[in-house]
Amino acid sequence: MTDPQLKTAKNKAQNELLRQRQTGDGNWSCCDLTCDKAPTMFRHIAASHSDIVQALTSVQLANMLQLRASTSTAQDHRDQGQRHGQDEDAEFKSRRAEKYGSDPINLTCQCDPALGTVILFYAYLPISDPLAIARLHKAWFTDLELCGKVKLATEGINATLSGLSTSVTEYIDLLTALPEFESLNLSRPVTISSQHNGNTEIDATLKRKRFNFFKPTEGCRHVFGEEASIKVVEEICPLGAPELSVYHDPKNKQGKLPPKEFHAKLKESEGRDDYVVLDVRNYYESSIGRFPGAITPPIRKFSSFRDYVDRNRELLAGKTILSYCTGGIRCEKATSYMRQSLESGKSDDVKVLMLEGGIHNYLEWIKQERTIKENPQQESLWLGKNYIFDARQSLGLEETTDSQWYYQKEEFYGTPSQISGLSFPVEKESRHKGIAFIMMDVAATCIYLASKTEESTRKFKDIVIACAQKAAKKDTPIDDSSKASGRKLKQVAWAFVNDSLRTTLCLTKSPKIVALAALYVAGKYLDENLMDSFGEFWRESYEPHEREIHEAAGEIMDSYLMTSNRNGRSLDKIPPGSKPGSEYQENGTPSYGGYLNSPAKLATPVYGMDPDRPANGDRSMAP
Repeated sequence: MTDPQLKTAKNKAQNELLRQRQTGDGNWSCCDLTCDKAPTMFRHIAASHSDIVQALTSVQLANMLQLRASTSTAQDHRDQGQRHGQDEDAEFKSRRAEKYGSDPINLTCQCDPALGTVILFYAYLPISDPLAIARLHKAWFTDLELCGKVKLATEGINATLSGLSTSVTEYIDLLTALPEFESLNLSRPVTISSQHNGNTEIDATLKRKRFNFFKPTEGCRHVFGEEASIKVVEEICPLGAPELSVYHDPKNKQGKLPPKEFHAKLKESEGRDDYVVLDVRNYYESSIGRFPGAITPPIRKFSSFRDYVDRNRELLAGKTILSYCTGGIRCEKATSYMRQSLESGKSDDVKVLMLEGGIHNYLEWIKQERTIKENPQQESLWLGKNYIFDARQSLGLEETTDSQWYYQKEEFYGTPSQISGLSFPVEKESRHKGIAFIMMDVAATCIYLASKTEESTRKFKDIVIACAQKAAKKDTPIDDSSKASGRKLKQVAWAFVNDSLRTTLCLTKSPKIVALAALYVAGKYLDENLMDSFGEFWRESYEPHEREIHEAAGEIMDSYLMTSNRNGRSLDKIPPGSKPGSEYQENGTPSYGGYLNSPAKLATPVYGMDPDRPANGDRSMAP
């Protein structure tokens, strides 16, 4: 033991005693003394509690020596490996998995998840020697039987790991006791009793701070396939901007909103053009869950986010941006980059905010509101699931309603194309054309692949001719005598369902509503009374969802009407309220059901072909 070590241990002990005496109002209180200045309390502790200071100094010194011994052991192993011609630190710098490889996507173990804990955390703070922390983690993972992934860099730590709950708690104690992580104020308080039993109780405030920071959930070590990955990297969250220092951003802390405030901001932003809700995650994450009205960038990896921001400056400039991600780590770097990139003298400064703790903490806040505060009706604005990077794949609130997975009609307005000047009707028709092209492209590809399965090869010109013949094939005429057939009704309804794939119905309506709408349109087309065909089943299915069925039926019909107009066919027999363009109200939003009130001329719907191609005979659709 040296004098500098003793001095450091004493300072740690005095600082710990000072922290324990701090009250919630920013003052310090001990014995009969209450003061608002730390030096005053520091002198009181040194003068009146020297015995406690001495005892705690011994505890701190023992902890320092134990940590030094652990570090020395790791260094000895490294030196031994180098003496045998091996660089043991190489494992901390290599790829975590094979290129194009993936983590486990299935969890088949029989463990009781309640006995284990999975934590997800990060911290942007300076780490002078990431390799030393990596060696410590390797030793901890072995001793505590932990699994998971840890990234370390000079800018901080990003980790998610699992193990027995007791082991995870011990890991948290070890990590937060390191000098590099003291600024987090998450270490277990040191008392004289901890010198004997090695543990102390922590108060409710510290428990809550630890809970919010480490984001614990139930789960066993198998969620990571019993693998341990500890890597030293350039960036703990690879944006491709290592020069960006998050912890030196003066506005970083000001821009963090706890879940309750973020929830209120989301409500405030509804229908406002000066707000943007921005999902900074990858597209495969936002596809299974999002906040309503959120912009979901089409990016596959976070390093593409910079390019997305640079390409969409006009969309983001001068707006209040509400950003969110899984646990907060990407938002920290994304918001810093947006502040640096978008704030300039040439345009209005943006106000960049983020959801503190990410989606995970928002869902935990909702659960807490509904249980601890006995507010079971607390509204959750989150739609769907929160994608997570382990074998559990996703987490969410216990209840899941169908409506969580569908878009609202309003979310189709204000798209980047419309912001650039494209009207909603034109965008809708362009989307329809694109879908038709994709379907024809897929069909042609299928014909090409089918030719490969034959014994004799086909010339490419024969394949082109076959595709052209299929595309030009006429519709099969309907035999009027078969119109009353229930089988024909189902066939026509099925064709309408297939052709609905040309629309956005699958994004806005449930399969049940789409099916009922297809039956409804087929009944109108064949002039068949659905009550005669299905009886009370139709009444019970139709009446509770009448408006939704009419809206979906209007969407199905709209796709045929757009095709008719595009082909230059006469729409004289289609009522004015059903013509393309007139199905939109004066404010630009769609109306519905125009065609339902008057006859309209249509060809038989055939999946994968032009639904309004002239067929043999003149067929009209009567209500």
